[in-house]
Amino acid sequence: MHMGITAATLETVEVEGHGQTAIEVGRYRLLAAGDAVADQGKYIVVWKNDNGTWKLHRDIWTTSQPGT
Repeated sequence: MHMGITAATLETVEVEGHGQTAIEVGRYRLLAAGDAVADQGKYIVVWKNDNGTWKLHRDIWTTSQPGT
């Protein structure tokens, strides 16, 4: 947020379960002042079930903005 980000949205596109592991694929958008798009792109998150609680295990974000 110290970079001027005022809002963030995540959109889950797909979730695939594999026993105690789940893979989430989605899109993100980061907004700055005046609702200007600061960044947008795709993400993948690997979730692990730890005694009944889903916990983030790994994630990766990739911008779709040109030149970055």
